[in-house]
Amino acid sequence: SLNSTIRVRAVDKAGNEYVATLIPEEAMRSLSLLQITMYGAIAAGAVMVGAFALVCFHWYRRRRLQRTEVHEDGDEEDEYEDDDEYEEDNNEHKK
Repeated sequence: SLNSTIRVRAVDKAGNEYVATLIPEEAMRSLSLLQITMYGAIAAGAVMVGAFALVCFHWYRRRRLQRTEVHEDGDEEDEYEDDDEYEEDNNEHKK
């Protein structure tokens, strides 16, 4: 599970210096705990956004179906012009 590059510097008595570098192969690399945590948080966030979008879609669809009137000929027509008119009628039925 080698994730870092290794550099070794050797200096002899005469002052000659040599630096050897070992770059790990891609197959040897693994994810660090921070990377795993970050990917997990991103995945959890994506799931939460998807769940929120699904809830909003179902809420909108249910509300739309409640507002839609089906006529005898099978045509659907929205009996309210706007949301305010629907809310007023809905509040009157609750009283």
